[in-house]
Amino acid sequence: TSVYVGKIPEGLTDEGVKGLLGKCGAFVSWKRVEDVETKKPKGFGFCEFEQADSVMRALRLLNGFKVGQHGELLLKVDSKTQAYLDDYFMRRIHALKKPSVGGAPPIDDAKANEILKKTQDEEDEKAKSEIAEVMSGLQESGEMAEIERLNAP
Repeated sequence: TSVYVGKIPEGLTDEGVKGLLGKCGAFVSWKRVEDVETKKPKGFGFCEFEQADSVMRALRLLNGFKVGQHGELLLKVDSKTQAYLDDYFMRRIHALKKPSVGGAPPIDDAKANEILKKTQDEEDEKAKSEIAEVMSGLQESGEMAEIERLNAP
């Protein structure tokens, strides 16, 4: 499941991008586009995640994520991937609504949505703290200072 990652500020290395993406879930590949002539990395690339949950987490947490003072990442998926994610979400809701073993009555859509949202929120909070650790590492390494220098207006 592929995600477009754009508006990557100049100076943010592939390792930095992969560090952020990896906190949203395991991914199969990261490919940053390079300028054909200069071979310098451009400000966008594509990440293929292993699981739909990871894609949805990346979209929730990293789209609009501020990297320094002057840049926000842009993450998006194409319409086919969005349809797949919507279908995946509905299948998860449907799975939660099935009667459980032991005879408990099935739950309604609202309760299934509530359960799924709570689970997502808990996982997102964990990922947010791990993303903050990545950002601290970029700060400590001096990479954030370089990003700020290169992207100052």
